[in-house]
Amino acid sequence: MERPLEYYDPNEIIQTDSGNKISRKSTIYGSQSITIAGKTIVNSGSILRGDLKKQGSQFAISIGKYCYISKGVKIIPPARLVNGIEAFYPIRIGDHVYIGENSQVKASSIGSNVYIGKNCVIGEFVVIKDGAYINDNTTISPHAVIPSWTVWYGKNQFSDDFLAASFLQYMENLTRECYFKFLPKSR
Repeated sequence: MERPLEYYDPNEIIQTDSGNKISRKSTIYGSQSITIAGKTIVNSGSILRGDLKKQGSQFAISIGKYCYISKGVKIIPPARLVNGIEAFYPIRIGDHVYIGENSQVKASSIGSNVYIGKNCVIGEFVVIKDGAYINDNTTISPHAVIPSWTVWYGKNQFSDDFLAASFLQYMENLTRECYFKFLPKSR
């Protein structure tokens, strides 16, 4: 299915030298601790918590290229208590990742070519391998490992269906299409 054109107010988007398009209506804490490879879109209402960084770590959030972060998404580094003190750990997101509206992500690692639907809750320290599909309204419990080529739905349930090898190409096409069809409104 072909994605429709998505228009934005040019005054609302900041475009970086590497082609990232970041909404001024998103909330980004600790931007110096967030790396975004390029050609990634961060939509309005999204929250990226780069301020929650492990001491001595180079980054709190690392996002690959051609990622699409929908409206209302929260990306928060995972945390655990260490000697009674909350310690945060980095989150790595690969290339060609789509995160649907109002999803909350506290994973430690999301591979490349991953689709996360809308209204999902990805628990702390979850590892999602390359080429996984998380349906809308899915909850993944903390510390779960989501294997490649699997489809997940509901609460920690996976389908007997496995993704075809063409899913990787599908995700690359989807995220590139999201980027190239995200256009400024003409005045």
